[in-house]
Amino acid sequence: MQYGLSLTVLLSLATLGLATVVPMSKVPSAMQQSKCDTETGHTGVVHLLKITEDPAYIVAGDEGACGFAYKSDQYIACVSPGWLPAHCGQRVQVANPATGKQTTAIVGDACVPDPPTTKGQAPGKFTCQDIALTEAAYKRIGGDVDAGSIPTPLVWAFLDDGKKAGKKGGKQ
Repeated sequence: MQYGLSLTVLLSLATLGLATVVPMSKVPSAMQQSKCDTETGHTGVVHLLKITEDPAYIVAGDEGACGFAYKSDQYIACVSPGWLPAHCGQRVQVANPATGKQTTAIVGDACVPDPPTTKGQAPGKFTCQDIALTEAAYKRIGGDVDAGSIPTPLVWAFLDDGKKAGKKGGKQ
């Protein structure tokens, strides 16, 4: 990862209001307990941005790991199992620096790495930094459905309001 790019992206997102400092007293205790929070250094004091390491891809609607079904026309994010269950239902802001587009989605599923044999399987490592999106959210940030993945890094973060959006993942 190039630190110059990361700093530029961080400053851009800070300007958009996506990078914020969160007082520890405002961070729900569940957010401090996930495996990925520990691995990424997300302590709750600083709201860290994640920059994807692998291409972002489309996840098909399904019965999600967070206990609710979702469809491809909803704005749902699929994250590493290490973020769950602490972040189920939490809103995430996802930005595509290559297109300048962004969207909000609801964490509703866990994605794990598999051989890229069918649409909906994560190629590569799929670490705590990575995210996959339903078709609606994917298109909203400028993803080409026919390409199947966005090769440039995406930047994403849990929204710091500590509110869970529920289990709807509604349309935007």
